[in-house]
Formats: sequence, C-alpha cells, structure tokens
Amino acid sequence: MPDVGELVRQLGTSPPFRLLDVARGFLGAVEKVEAVNLLLVDYGQELLLPFGAYQGPPLGQERVEQGEAGVVYRTQAARVVRVQLGWRACVPVTLVGERFGVLDVRLAAEPSPGLVAELERVAMALGFALAAAGRATDEVELVRRGRPLSLPAEIQWELLPRLALAAPEYVVAGTV
Repeated sequence: MPDVGELVRQLGTSPPFRLLDVARGFLGAVEKVEAVNLLLVDYGQELLLPFGAYQGPPLGQERVEQGEAGVVYRTQAARVVRVQLGWRACVPVTLVGERFGVLDVRLAAEPSPGLVAELERVAMALGFALAAAGRATDEVELVRRGRPLSLPAEIQWELLPRLALAAPEYVVAGTV
C-alpha cells in the first residue's frame, strides 16, 4: 500500500469536493480493494448516508442503530465481515472526538490486520480532510443535514461550536 503521507499530500492539494475521489484513487492501488465508500452521519445521528456516488451493490440508507456500519459508528472500532461476493471492512471516520461517519471498503479477500490498520490511517486522513472541507464547500454539510436551511439558520449554524471534542483531560459532546 502506498504511504498514507502521500494521501494526506493529495488531499491537501486537491479541491475539497474531490476528497472521496482522492481516497478511492489511493486505495485503488491496493490489490484486494473493489469499492470504497464514505458514509456520513446525519446531524440527527440516525442515518449513515453515502457521500458521493456509491460504488458496488447499493445498501440504501444504513441506520446508526443497525448494521455493520452502525456498529462501527457507535463503538468507534473497525470491523471486518464476510459479505456476499467478498469482504467488507468498516472503519470509523473521527477527528478529535467528532464522529463524521464510516469508511466502507469492499474487498475481494479477507484483509490482513496490517491492511485494516492502514484503512484506519486513511480514515483519520479523511477526518482531517472533512473538517477542512467545510471551509471551502457545502457538499459535506448538505449530505449531513438532509434538508436545506434558511439563510438566518445557516448563519446561526455556522456560529455553533463543534458537536464533539475530546482530549485526555476532557470530553465535550452535544447534539442538535
């Protein structure tokens, strides 16, 4: 697998609306990888919604309280399961306690623990990219909101603090 530092460099020099394409290109170099999807959690923390065009057999909306991606989102621990025609690795996409969603990777063969660890590093890089993307595009927000906001609501939303923040000394969390 290529160095994750190269992925970070690519994410940092690409337009923010291309972050999934960059991740797919990076993971496309891995022999076993067949599809890469990013599932973002809605702000109600009920659904995991595809960001960008979905690769592979569509699963539809996944609920946070059900399914493999939901378990990964809730527990914040990677999971690998056998699925029809291959394997599915789900990895949480989180940055300093703020949960964005799940990196969903379909594989032709069971991934090694080393590959799962690499997918976790890719998910962390995507967390940084998603946080930065909010300054340049509303594509991430549109997926997570589920419905448009009025201009006053949009301004108020931008003034709110992040939904979560974690450090060894403290944890702050909120919901809308």
